Amino acid sequence: MVYGQVFSQHSSGDCFINVNVGGFKQQMEHTVLQRFPQTRLGRLLCCSSKEAILDLCDDFSPSEMEFYFDRSPHFFCYVLNFYLTGKIHLADGLCVISFVQEIEYWGIKERHLDLCCSNKFYELMEVAGDKQWDQMSDEVQLHSSASSTEELSASEDNIEMFEGSWCADVRSNILDST
Repeated sequence: MVYGQVFSQHSSGDCFINVNVGGFKQQMEHTVLQRFPQTRLGRLLCCSSKEAILDLCDDFSPSEMEFYFDRSPHFFCYVLNFYLTGKIHLADGLCVISFVQEIEYWGIKERHLDLCCSNKFYELMEVAGDKQWDQMSDEVQLHSSASSTEELSASEDNIEMFEGSWCADVRSNILDST
Protein backbone atom coordinates (compact mmCIF):
# COMPACT_ATOMS: atom_id res chain seq x y z
CA MET A 1 0.00 0.00 0.00
CA VAL A 2 1.32 3.44 -0.91
CA TYR A 3 0.74 5.99 1.85
CA GLY A 4 -0.35 8.68 -0.58
CA GLN A 5 -3.21 6.36 -1.50
CA VAL A 6 -4.10 5.30 2.04
CA PHE A 7 -7.28 7.32 2.05
CA SER A 8 -8.43 7.03 -1.53
CA GLN A 9 -11.99 5.78 -1.64
CA HIS A 10 -12.18 2.33 -3.21
CA SER A 11 -15.73 1.41 -2.26
CA SER A 12 -18.43 2.63 0.07
CA GLY A 13 -17.08 0.30 2.79
CA ASP A 14 -13.66 2.02 2.68
CA CYS A 15 -14.95 5.51 3.54
CA PHE A 16 -14.08 5.31 7.21
CA ILE A 17 -11.15 5.08 9.58
CA ASN A 18 -10.86 3.22 12.86
CA VAL A 19 -9.85 5.29 15.85
CA ASN A 20 -8.65 3.78 19.12
CA VAL A 21 -8.47 6.31 21.95
CA GLY A 22 -7.28 4.87 25.23
CA GLY A 23 -8.83 1.50 24.32
CA PHE A 24 -12.15 2.99 23.16
CA LYS A 25 -12.64 2.05 19.51
CA GLN A 26 -14.76 4.02 17.11
CA GLN A 27 -15.28 3.86 13.37
CA MET A 28 -15.53 7.32 11.81
CA GLU A 29 -16.69 8.25 8.32
CA HIS A 30 -14.48 10.38 6.12
CA THR A 31 -17.35 12.76 5.34
CA VAL A 32 -17.79 13.53 9.04
CA LEU A 33 -14.08 14.25 9.49
CA GLN A 34 -13.90 16.32 6.30
CA ARG A 35 -16.33 18.83 7.80
CA PHE A 36 -13.50 19.90 10.14
CA PRO A 37 -10.28 19.60 8.09
CA GLN A 38 -8.15 21.60 10.55
CA THR A 39 -8.75 19.19 13.43
CA ARG A 40 -6.33 16.37 14.25
CA LEU A 41 -8.60 13.68 12.80
CA GLY A 42 -9.47 15.80 9.78
CA ARG A 43 -5.77 16.32 9.04
CA LEU A 44 -5.22 12.54 9.12
CA LEU A 45 -7.19 12.27 5.88
CA CYS A 46 -4.55 14.36 4.08
CA CYS A 47 -1.47 12.49 5.29
CA SER A 48 0.72 11.08 2.55
CA SER A 49 3.36 9.26 4.61
CA LYS A 50 3.63 7.14 7.72
CA GLU A 51 5.75 9.88 9.31
CA ALA A 52 2.99 12.43 8.73
CA ILE A 53 0.45 10.06 10.23
CA LEU A 54 2.62 9.42 13.29
CA ASP A 55 2.93 13.18 13.80
CA LEU A 56 -0.81 13.18 14.46
CA CYS A 57 -1.33 9.91 16.36
CA ASP A 58 0.66 7.66 18.69
CA ASP A 59 0.56 4.57 16.49
CA PHE A 60 -1.01 3.35 13.27
CA SER A 61 -1.99 -0.02 11.79
CA PRO A 62 -2.17 0.30 7.98
CA SER A 63 -3.67 -3.16 7.56
CA GLU A 64 -6.65 -2.30 9.76
CA MET A 65 -6.65 1.45 9.08
CA GLU A 66 -6.60 1.95 12.84
CA PHE A 67 -5.15 5.06 14.48
CA TYR A 68 -4.10 4.87 18.12
CA PHE A 69 -4.22 7.82 20.51
CA ASP A 70 -2.96 7.66 24.08
CA ARG A 71 -5.64 10.02 25.38
CA SER A 72 -8.62 9.94 27.71
CA PRO A 73 -11.45 7.86 26.27
CA HIS A 74 -13.86 9.73 28.56
CA PHE A 75 -13.08 13.07 26.93
CA PHE A 76 -13.06 11.53 23.45
CA CYS A 77 -16.84 11.05 23.74
CA TYR A 78 -17.09 14.86 23.76
CA VAL A 79 -14.84 14.98 20.69
CA LEU A 80 -17.12 12.52 18.89
CA ASN A 81 -20.11 14.66 19.76
CA PHE A 82 -18.27 17.66 18.33
CA TYR A 83 -17.77 15.92 14.97
CA LEU A 84 -21.46 15.06 14.82
CA THR A 85 -22.89 18.40 15.99
CA GLY A 86 -20.17 20.96 15.30
CA LYS A 87 -20.24 22.04 18.96
CA ILE A 88 -18.07 21.07 21.91
CA HIS A 89 -19.38 20.97 25.48
CA LEU A 90 -17.50 21.26 28.75
CA ALA A 91 -16.56 17.83 30.03
CA ASP A 92 -18.04 16.85 33.37
CA GLY A 93 -15.41 16.47 36.07
CA LEU A 94 -12.54 17.77 33.92
CA CYS A 95 -10.54 20.75 35.10
CA VAL A 96 -10.90 23.69 32.72
CA ILE A 97 -7.14 23.79 32.08
CA SER A 98 -7.19 20.10 31.12
CA PHE A 99 -10.23 20.78 28.94
CA VAL A 100 -8.30 23.51 27.10
CA GLN A 101 -5.34 21.16 26.63
CA GLU A 102 -7.62 18.46 25.23
CA ILE A 103 -9.40 20.68 22.73
CA GLU A 104 -6.05 22.08 21.63
CA TYR A 105 -4.70 18.54 21.17
CA TRP A 106 -7.66 17.53 19.01
CA GLY A 107 -7.48 20.81 17.07
CA ILE A 108 -10.90 22.02 18.15
CA LYS A 109 -11.16 25.78 18.37
CA GLU A 110 -12.71 27.55 21.33
CA ARG A 111 -15.23 29.16 18.97
CA HIS A 112 -16.89 25.74 18.67
CA LEU A 113 -17.82 25.79 22.36
CA ASP A 114 -21.61 25.59 22.58
CA LEU A 115 -23.42 28.63 23.96
CA CYS A 116 -24.80 26.63 26.87
CA CYS A 117 -21.22 26.12 28.14
CA SER A 118 -19.46 29.33 27.15
CA ASN A 119 -20.31 31.45 30.22
CA LYS A 120 -19.26 28.69 32.59
CA PHE A 121 -16.07 28.13 30.57
CA TYR A 122 -15.02 31.79 30.77
CA GLU A 123 -15.84 31.95 34.48
CA LEU A 124 -13.74 28.85 35.14
CA MET A 125 -10.89 30.20 33.01
CA GLU A 126 -10.94 33.45 34.98
CA VAL A 127 -10.84 31.59 38.29
CA ALA A 128 -8.04 29.33 37.03
CA GLY A 129 -6.10 32.38 35.85
CA ASP A 130 -6.55 34.12 39.21
CA LYS A 131 -5.38 31.03 41.10
CA GLN A 132 -2.36 30.70 38.82
CA TRP A 133 -1.43 34.36 39.38
CA ASP A 134 -1.87 33.97 43.15
CA GLN A 135 0.35 30.91 43.13
CA MET A 136 2.94 32.68 40.98
CA SER A 137 2.85 35.67 43.27
CA ASP A 138 3.55 33.45 46.29
CA GLU A 139 6.39 31.70 44.47
CA VAL A 140 7.92 34.99 43.37
CA GLN A 141 7.90 36.26 46.95
CA LEU A 142 9.58 33.09 48.20
CA HIS A 143 12.22 33.10 45.50
CA SER A 144 12.59 36.84 44.89
CA SER A 145 16.00 37.04 46.48
CA ALA A 146 17.23 34.22 44.22
CA SER A 147 15.78 35.69 41.00
CA SER A 148 18.28 37.01 38.53
CA THR A 149 17.83 39.87 36.13
CA GLU A 150 17.83 37.36 33.24
CA GLU A 151 14.97 35.35 34.76
CA LEU A 152 12.85 38.45 35.25
CA SER A 153 13.59 39.61 31.72
CA ALA A 154 12.65 36.17 30.33
CA SER A 155 9.38 36.26 32.30
CA GLU A 156 8.53 39.68 30.85
CA ASP A 157 9.33 38.41 27.35
CA ASN A 158 6.97 35.47 27.90
CA ILE A 159 4.17 37.79 28.97
CA GLU A 160 4.72 39.99 25.91
CA MET A 161 4.86 36.95 23.62
CA PHE A 162 1.30 35.92 24.57
CA GLU A 163 -0.14 39.39 25.10
CA GLY A 164 -3.45 39.80 23.31
CA SER A 165 -3.80 36.09 22.52
CA TRP A 166 -6.35 33.62 23.84
CA CYS A 167 -5.60 32.63 27.48
CA ALA A 168 -2.51 34.84 27.50
CA ASP A 169 -2.15 34.74 31.29
CA VAL A 170 -2.46 30.97 31.50
CA ARG A 171 -0.07 30.34 28.60
CA SER A 172 2.51 32.69 30.06
CA ASN A 173 2.20 31.00 33.46
CA ILE A 174 2.64 27.58 31.94
CA LEU A 175 5.70 28.68 29.99
CA ASP A 176 7.19 30.33 33.09
CA SER A 177 6.72 27.19 35.17
CA THR A 178 8.71 25.02 32.74
